This record gives sequence, C-alpha cells and structure tokens, in this order.
Amino acid sequence: MIPDESLAEMFAVLNHDFFDGKLPPHKLYWRKFAVGRGLHVKRPPSIILHPKLKRTPEELRRVLLHEMCHFNAHGHGRAFCNNLLRLANKGETWVWKQHESQKRKWDRISDAKYLKLDKEQMSIECELVERRA
Repeated sequence: MIPDESLAEMFAVLNHDFFDGKLPPHKLYWRKFAVGRGLHVKRPPSIILHPKLKRTPEELRRVLLHEMCHFNAHGHGRAFCNNLLRLANKGETWVWKQHESQKRKWDRISDAKYLKLDKEQMSIECELVERRA
C-alpha cells in the first residue's frame, strides 16, 4: 500500500471545506478488497480506497467524504448520521440517497439527529427521534 499525494491534497481540501480542518492527518491508500469501495481505520487514522475509484473522480470524492464521516463515529450510527448531516447542509446532494438506504436504521437510533428530506426544495431539517418504548 503506497500513499497517493493527490489523495492527500483532496483530503486536506475536503477536511477544510466540510470539517473545518478538525480531522487529524490520515494515511491514504489504494488497495483492492472484495466488498465495498472504502474503509476507515481508527488507529492509526487511515482511509483505504479501492483503485477502481481512480477512474471516477466524483465517486472517489463521495467515497472519501463518506469515510471521513466515520472519524469519531462507530459504524453508521448517530455520530455518522450527524456527520452526513453536516455534508448535506453544505450542499452534498448524494446524502439524500445515502439517507434513504439507511433510513430504517437511523429511525431506530434513539436521541439521534435524523435527516428529514424534502426532495423538491432540497432542504434539510433536524428532528429529534424519540426513544420508542
């Protein structure tokens, strides 16, 4: 696995634009794996991306942002949802599809901020999901 300098530049720009530069430096690698297109590793902070993403810059950007949302977020729970909400609030429209595929899971997270989507107006509202007894 060899770090790619262009990935480091992309990471730095996305970190600045979407995370206020608060994510620590990450090692960024290309590596083939059977399932998925990206993987976030907590220690040391690293993101591994499938080489197929080199062919589609927009998909690479989206997967890199998705993996960056995993920093300080276990799985696709509340913290991850809140990180996606940050992206959506800054105009990342692909989050709509991400939300729809995870909606049932996110709806079950108690006390989590939840994306309520209005596709016509492309607006986002935060709503507190109440714990269901």
